[in-house]
Amino acid sequence: MKRAGPGTSAWLCAVFALGCAPEPRCPASEPAPPGAASSALRPIASAPAHAAMPPATPVLEARLRAEIDPPRIVVDVTARAEPAALGRWSMAIGDPPADVAATDDDGALPLAREGRALVTGRTPRGTVRVSYVASPTAGVDDETAVHVDPDRLHAGAERLLLLPEGLDDRAVPTRLVVDATRVEGAQVVATLGKGGTHEGTMRGRELRHVSLLAGRPGSAVLDAYEGHDEAGWLGFTRFDPRFAAAETAGVRTALADYFGDRARLPFTLLILSDKRPSDPFAVSLRTRGLLVHAHLDAPWTAAARLPVATELARRWIGGAIAIAGEPAASAWLSEGFARAVAREVSFGMGTLSPIEYADEVTMLLATQALSPLSGKTNDELARSSERAARVLVATRGALYATRLDAVLRARSKGKKTLREVIRALLATAQTAGAPLPLATFVAAIEAEAGADERAAFERSVLGGGEVALPDDALGPCFAAARVRHEAFDLGVTLAGVPGDARDVRPGGPAHRAGLRDGERVVRASYSHGRAWVPAELFVMRDGKETALRYRPAGASAQGRAFTKRREVRDDQCAR
Repeated sequence: MKRAGPGTSAWLCAVFALGCAPEPRCPASEPAPPGAASSALRPIASAPAHAAMPPATPVLEARLRAEIDPPRIVVDVTARAEPAALGRWSMAIGDPPADVAATDDDGALPLAREGRALVTGRTPRGTVRVSYVASPTAGVDDETAVHVDPDRLHAGAERLLLLPEGLDDRAVPTRLVVDATRVEGAQVVATLGKGGTHEGTMRGRELRHVSLLAGRPGSAVLDAYEGHDEAGWLGFTRFDPRFAAAETAGVRTALADYFGDRARLPFTLLILSDKRPSDPFAVSLRTRGLLVHAHLDAPWTAAARLPVATELARRWIGGAIAIAGEPAASAWLSEGFARAVAREVSFGMGTLSPIEYADEVTMLLATQALSPLSGKTNDELARSSERAARVLVATRGALYATRLDAVLRARSKGKKTLREVIRALLATAQTAGAPLPLATFVAAIEAEAGADERAAFERSVLGGGEVALPDDALGPCFAAARVRHEAFDLGVTLAGVPGDARDVRPGGPAHRAGLRDGERVVRASYSHGRAWVPAELFVMRDGKETALRYRPAGASAQGRAFTKRREVRDDQCAR
């Protein structure tokens, strides 16, 4: 029996760039704010052009000043609005700083802690200003981390900005000023664009989800009929960030064409490179931009291209098209369908090869087969706090989108695809100006693909059954086969390399190869998510490097896989 290597929950956690799904969105004609229910929520970059500044005094202004000794960021936030909007202040993630000074037109303004917020001790009058110091966030490895040193600054506004909750959902004149003169190079680029000062109209909720870099970043501007794209990168990369920026701009245009969206909004790509302790890439959609956090040794491959395209697709799927209710319950759409659309668009424009295209679907099938949570309903998975639960929900969505596309192509003899259904739902959502009921989505499936297909959706995506793909789901260029999937399992936690091995599981792959807890791993070579590729860990023993070579394979299960037919040329595979 043939073995398929791809397909692990860990790999999909990386390529799905999993955090939390967006909250239900506002009408597409307005800026779509990130949700407030979860600190991990990511904003959808669908706000008005940030280059346009109304001739008005900012209602909301944030000034950041980086200091090096000690490393910290001094923050001043000024807000002008009616008293009711300025009585409660909070950060998107975590508690407010310990020492916050506040004033209004009457002088000192007392503050009291209430849960994770600060409330004013009296009714504020006029302009309220809060001042405090934000310290670096040790141990945080995501887009919200705050890092300050003499060479670089990178930060997410979630852990920086204490803002009035009353302005979260109001589009107001806003100004963000970043002073990085004490950081070497002193150049600033944010997801709002290049430079230390950014003015425009946005909601307070959007300001909470801005990312910024400072130091000596590289930068690029791509200005064309298709749109205005900027890029900034900090740190060395194995790939050329100029190429990645141009490719991302092209993917953004291709996705807009897929959804029939003619609004070419400005967009900024940030690339931050360092020695990430975990996956080679983490990609997150930020306010009016995208942040790619890359390991400095990671090449620009499908491991980056697919998450980038997926996050870009989430502006529409999960953003403009959202399902009412708890976001976790609709991750099959916001993460799964977005993933499938990103794959199709990337393959169509040539940024994914036919082999990478087939491997992507095989990894989804392997994750479905290997998941320890198989059989649980969508509601049960949505209530779970396990990361594997969110992965499985997203996997089912991506597989079902693939199935639905294949069914529609077969029924219409190639005249109708998933795109037409998505565009119709987008039009319905824009007309409604609110998240759609699940029943509307299910009815659309039945109208286009029949009652049997509606039942298949309810049985698999909602009910916990297997999402089955037709043998010809990917087209005549690809063949389906029964295989045994193996989960990628390194068998050890590597907090960093060089670093000490932790949690070496007794009887696991690394333990069988001879690795023990606490041993110093000076070098490591493995292909994350690919259980069939041998792993090599170089351990320091008695003053010498000892190589441990093994196959990082864990649990296995029967399933299906897709491969490219050798007799078909690559240029004949696109549909």
